[in-house]
Amino acid sequence: MKKNEVTFDPMAAEALAARAERALNEGNFAQALAELNQAIQFCPAHADLYFLRGQAYQAMGKWAPALENYQAAIERNPQCPRYYYNGGCVLYFQQQWQESWTYLKKFLSLEPEVPGPARSAHFFCARCGIALGRLPEALAHIDASLRLAASADKQVRSEMYLTRGSILAGLEKQEESLRDLQQALALTVLPLQQAEIHYLMGYVGEEQKRYRFALAEYNQALALDPAHWRAYFNRGMLRRDYQEDVPGALADLEQAARLQPDVAVVYYNRAGLYARLKKNAQALADYTRAIDLDPHNGAYYYGRARVYWMLGQWTQAEQDVRRAHEYGHPTGQTRIDPVRQNGPKDNATPR
Repeated sequence: MKKNEVTFDPMAAEALAARAERALNEGNFAQALAELNQAIQFCPAHADLYFLRGQAYQAMGKWAPALENYQAAIERNPQCPRYYYNGGCVLYFQQQWQESWTYLKKFLSLEPEVPGPARSAHFFCARCGIALGRLPEALAHIDASLRLAASADKQVRSEMYLTRGSILAGLEKQEESLRDLQQALALTVLPLQQAEIHYLMGYVGEEQKRYRFALAEYNQALALDPAHWRAYFNRGMLRRDYQEDVPGALADLEQAARLQPDVAVVYYNRAGLYARLKKNAQALADYTRAIDLDPHNGAYYYGRARVYWMLGQWTQAEQDVRRAHEYGHPTGQTRIDPVRQNGPKDNATPR
């Protein structure tokens, strides 16, 4: 045998894997990786070795090598459900919604009856479905997750009801949405989650034209979470449209822009308020900022054209009108989508 050549030795690989599992359980990830690297040299066809190495990388927050190892495990044993489950979770944390959806659906096709993992997989599929705009399928998954959640703690069930409530809101089933959101509120003691629930209840109230109720819910959301930019935005829109309170609306949109400085619709709507107050320089700056963030929205060009008209700058106005028609004004987005905005968060954790 040549120097440094590794002999195929499944028994040695198993012994190393056992030591690696102990190291993983003890939180000694560097040792686990060292043991697994050697084990894979002894038995490179052993799928579980790659799975364990993926777990070590995942525990270290190293998503790319974790996913590579889960994929290597799947290549060697494509019928093992847990490989797809862990791969789907890693993809979820990377916000790769379509890929995560595919992996988790495969897991559910192989192992649909194990309550804990299946419940989590359905929950993650629901959240991916929200991000992908596949709300009917997302609803089916969150229903399945809730059916498996009888033994889950209150906070977990609160998140599930919150998720279903947001999906139902997107499907324009307002009464059902409110029932789920109220259930979510009753189950959580976390202020930030309570704020999100009140925000969504405000949105549903707007859809029902219950404007006083919606304002009260937005106020409650902001009392619980003063950094909730979407609540500022929606309350500002209500102040503008329902109360005709332009200064109050402007104050709310200024807060929204300060908290979330890269959302085009905030600048577009704030520009309209500046234009009402004859603050044309600020209006032009905000329309331009909205266009920079979303250069294919015709409504933004048309709004800026109107300010140019008021200033007598006809050439710039005509150029913006042409762009507005080119990009399909008035079909551009001018409000936020609360369901997609309420989609998966970076810090979501497996259930």
